[in-house]
Amino acid sequence: MGCGISSTLDGLKQNSPSTKSVYLEGRALGPKGGRDLADAIAMNTSCLKMNLTGCLLGDEGASALFEAFETNTSCLELLVGGNDIKAAGARAAAAMLEKNTTLLVLNLDANKIDEEGLKAIADALKKNCTLTTLILKTGAQWGNTWKDGKIIASTESPALSAFATAIADTTGLIELDFTGLCPGGLKLSSSCGARRITLLENHPTCRYST
Repeated sequence: MGCGISSTLDGLKQNSPSTKSVYLEGRALGPKGGRDLADAIAMNTSCLKMNLTGCLLGDEGASALFEAFETNTSCLELLVGGNDIKAAGARAAAAMLEKNTTLLVLNLDANKIDEEGLKAIADALKKNCTLTTLILKTGAQWGNTWKDGKIIASTESPALSAFATAIADTTGLIELDFTGLCPGGLKLSSSCGARRITLLENHPTCRYST
């Protein structure tokens, strides 16, 4: 990693004011970079936002980062879109969501999360009372699995039903954005007071409506 990344890691470990917001979008950090950031965030109590979009973390780097975020008590927004996160990384994200009590926004857009990973995240939301926004607009595959780099399609999505149940049961989640994932788009939103659920139409597995 370049000297700029090294200074960011040092800043995180020292709780420097310069690392209250960390923007490393597009930097080729790779799995090792994810592990290094995990070590740094484990020592940090002041970072509020971390943008790691398109950093090539993969399952290994993302999993290490998510594990560190299980006990982080400062960061409000974590953006890890476009990092080739698959089922293993999604399970780590789910484990984080079950334990983290601070994170408000999680962006997992443009990864390769299959049905198994999606359902794990949906089930974790039922135990999370603080996350307000989860973004999965592209890349995830409802009712599909990834095998040898190809999508094995299915016509049903237990994970979609699990998400609908999760958003109905949780008091924290406000927006669950799946726009662009499927024909017609899909977006769930809720109001903590009215407990509303809205699902956009034209998705073959939708079984919920307001």
